[in-house]
Amino acid sequence: MSHESGSEAPVLAKQRKAARYSREQDRFEVFSVRATMQAEHGARVVEFDGGSWSCTCDFFRHHATCSHVMALESILLDQAKMRLAQRVDT
Repeated sequence: MSHESGSEAPVLAKQRKAARYSREQDRFEVFSVRATMQAEHGARVVEFDGGSWSCTCDFFRHHATCSHVMALESILLDQAKMRLAQRVDT
């Protein structure tokens, strides 16, 4: 006998499906991510599009990377790890 209430059962089923999808990462292709951030020297737009990163700062134009891109990569990775940990705990 299930202890899940009627309203929780559909959500739990979707959480299980999401967990399965997260293990089957080849199902997904990320096309783009766009973020704005307030840097020390003004606002920056950081994007991942078509498999490549870009940033509106001068450093990126000369070096094909920058602290803004590195920070957003780290944030996205940390958020993904945190969400995965939350799913494992439930």
